[in-house]
Amino acid sequence: MWLYNDQILTTHPAIAIQNHLRELVIKDIQPNLRGTYSCYAFSIDSHNFSECDINVIRQPKWKIPLKNAEACFTHNVTFQCVADGDNIIYLWYHNAQRIHNGSKYTITNNGNLTVHNAIIEDANMYTCIAMNSIGNIVSNAYLNV
Repeated sequence: MWLYNDQILTTHPAIAIQNHLRELVIKDIQPNLRGTYSCYAFSIDSHNFSECDINVIRQPKWKIPLKNAEACFTHNVTFQCVADGDNIIYLWYHNAQRIHNGSKYTITNNGNLTVHNAIIEDANMYTCIAMNSIGNIVSNAYLNV
């Protein structure tokens, strides 16, 4: 007998139970299939139990890649950089130099970068990298001040 998160496993198009109920095959793993899979085997004389946890991590994919922006002198400007995926971390660069939170820049957990009080030196290329343990994606845009 197979269980999924302590419930009897019901029919699912991506899951097949084969080889006289001995094998569970997940044909197309998707995030909604993450969880604990358990197998209970019974006979007249004994029983066995085995389980495994499956975690599905999706590689980053752009929802909103960077777009070029313009800022008036000494005004703030915000770049949106939004990726779909699991456990995404965002890294930002200005002219290939890493950007960190501070008085000049604010980086939010959802991928936005705000440049405060933009001046001429803030112009040029910005790079957003969205990454997780599976991979990373890169998007570039220019800021004109």
